Amino acid sequence: MCQESLVNYLATELENKVGKEDIEKLIKYGETSVEHDTIYLEKKSKNAKYRGRYDKPKLPHSIENNAKLIDEKLASIRVCDPAVGSGAFPVGMMNEIIRTRNALTPYLGENGERSPYNFKRDAIQNCLYGVDIDPSAVEIAKLRLWLSLIVDEESRETVQPLPNLDYKIMQGNSLIELLSANSLYSSTDHKRTSLVNQLKKLKDELFGIYSPKQKKHKQQEIDTLRKELFEYDRGKQIEALEQNIWAIQSQGKLFEDPISKREEERKIKELKSKIWEITNIKIPGPGEHFEWHINFSEVFNDKKGFDVVIANPPYVEHKKLKGISMLLKGRFKTYAGTADLYVYFYEVALNVLRKKGIFTFISSNKFIRATYGANLRDLLAKNKIHNIVDFTKVHIFDALVASCIVLVSNDKPADNVIVTFADDTFAGDLANFIKNNHIKAQSVSLGKDIWHLEDNSKLQTKQKIENSTIKLGEIEGVKIFRGVTTGFNPAFFVDEDVKNELVAGDPKSKDIIKPLLQGRNIRKWTYFKNKKFLIFTRRGIDIDKYATVKLHLARFKKNLEPGKGRKPGQYRWFEIQDNTAYYPEFEKEKIVWGLTANKWAFAYDEENNFLPSNGYILTSPNVSIKYLLALLNSKLMEFYFSLIGIMTAGGAFTLKHETIHNFPIKISLEDEQKHFVGFVVKILSITKDDDYIENPSKQAKVRDYEKQIDQLIYKLYGLTDEEVKIVEGSS
Repeated sequence: MCQESLVNYLATELENKVGKEDIEKLIKYGETSVEHDTIYLEKKSKNAKYRGRYDKPKLPHSIENNAKLIDEKLASIRVCDPAVGSGAFPVGMMNEIIRTRNALTPYLGENGERSPYNFKRDAIQNCLYGVDIDPSAVEIAKLRLWLSLIVDEESRETVQPLPNLDYKIMQGNSLIELLSANSLYSSTDHKRTSLVNQLKKLKDELFGIYSPKQKKHKQQEIDTLRKELFEYDRGKQIEALEQNIWAIQSQGKLFEDPISKREEERKIKELKSKIWEITNIKIPGPGEHFEWHINFSEVFNDKKGFDVVIANPPYVEHKKLKGISMLLKGRFKTYAGTADLYVYFYEVALNVLRKKGIFTFISSNKFIRATYGANLRDLLAKNKIHNIVDFTKVHIFDALVASCIVLVSNDKPADNVIVTFADDTFAGDLANFIKNNHIKAQSVSLGKDIWHLEDNSKLQTKQKIENSTIKLGEIEGVKIFRGVTTGFNPAFFVDEDVKNELVAGDPKSKDIIKPLLQGRNIRKWTYFKNKKFLIFTRRGIDIDKYATVKLHLARFKKNLEPGKGRKPGQYRWFEIQDNTAYYPEFEKEKIVWGLTANKWAFAYDEENNFLPSNGYILTSPNVSIKYLLALLNSKLMEFYFSLIGIMTAGGAFTLKHETIHNFPIKISLEDEQKHFVGFVVKILSITKDDDYIENPSKQAKVRDYEKQIDQLIYKLYGLTDEEVKIVEGSS
């Protein structure tokens, strides 16, 4: 990641002077060329006609010719991690900068200043920035930078104390910046420029101060100046809003119609509300909000933003964002109610980058296809996406979700995007793997819609499959429902012994105790009977009619009472959380499946099983359930899922409602459906046998029937032999 970011930064900075391939050689192999190129330069200076082992440099001539410029660009790079954690990425970027600058030394002449220690200290002081909401993480990141620094100090006696990084690696909520940055870039604002320059001078002085007393005094000076800059920016914001109000009021005198007047009043009210909000902003404290353009004012003043942003943003599910959801909604173009936290870090990265700056993220890849990713996809597609590396098939990061690496420039979109799907052959050398395994996706196809990054043969096959079909969820009568959300499963899920005790104590209890099928017990075509049951106390039930059930649930009353985050009166303590109006569908012939599944598996159920919230059901009064089951369990639908669905980090299918809803279904004539149904009936008759799982011959027979169903489906969808190979090669 760090190498890729640095390559693209230099390629942009040195456009028309040094090619990207030459830069890659410098960064990847530069250190190994130092000795050779030093001798080459020595021979060259002594004898222009020298021929031999050292008659050519290892690095390209473009590096030699532009060494000073490249070194300057490396010395002036500004890098930030907005979720810095323990500081792995800043340290990684620092090491890449140091190695590359060291590789340039033969061309620039050795002197006491060009040492790894000085390069590191210079990078730490001038190049590296980070933010994290966790104060412990901030301290660890600072310590990590210091430890990386002293490694290159040759003498213990000369080791200097930890440089002061208090205004380089900072605590704060990097997602929330309350003051607008729109008016802060004016080169004619001499007052602000003066404040920023004074602030930078004080920070530079603080960096090398080790006396606690002097350090405290300098920090007080810096904080005083930060407050002054904050108040200055606040005043500018309020002044701009007041001018907007004045402009509306002045223009309003020309228009007297009631509609225009109401619209003017609405706008003025919004502007006054904004003024009130800004007036009451507190100077940022740790963890509240992070004023990027004040805390890192020197970066925005000098370069209008960071050159590189690199991060592994935290993966926090949207369910845990309820406390800040409305705050995010008002501030982010990428906002979606179901979006996970990492989405907003993408937008922050673009906001703090300079023009043509680069950001590289490791994150969940769900945004590529999930509904909540539409706004983020739209935002990214308006910029230059260099690389996307998808790690669905290989789990190399600690995240529990499938990951990807995305590298983007704050620049105009390119004609295509380099896409790489990592697999078991990936050995850690990202640059080489991308070079040897990439495909090119048309950037013009990127936008709010699901991104299809696969090669053209797969996309053309997908289009062929979709021809003359209807989405599964739009077939007349088809209903897809999620299982029951109880609110506290240990209270409502019981085994057979407890169920028998409840019914023995009160026979009426049998009416509200339903067979329960859990997602983990679902297999292809069939399921394991796990002898679990659901106490189905739906809304409006008279619990006093079921004395033993009430007594059982009372044991869990503390967990069942509507509490924090639950609306009182929404349901009573003994009722399940869902208002399951669709419960009769559970007691029909249906197809069932789990939300996540290690294998492609849809099962048939006619035993009135209910499912928990991690399972789904499908009923269909008009089109044969067994016909639809044949299609869903086919290799063709598994292939189609690979183009629109989401996988977990462990390679499991995520079979969400919206994904299954969109499956393209061909409704054949009833006579044709009989062939499919006939095979399904034969399969079900085998899979229901108790010994099916341990009987290889029965399993082989089922596989034979599945192959025959697949052939019927290929014919139904009109696939050619080549298209069939594409489908089967992806399954």
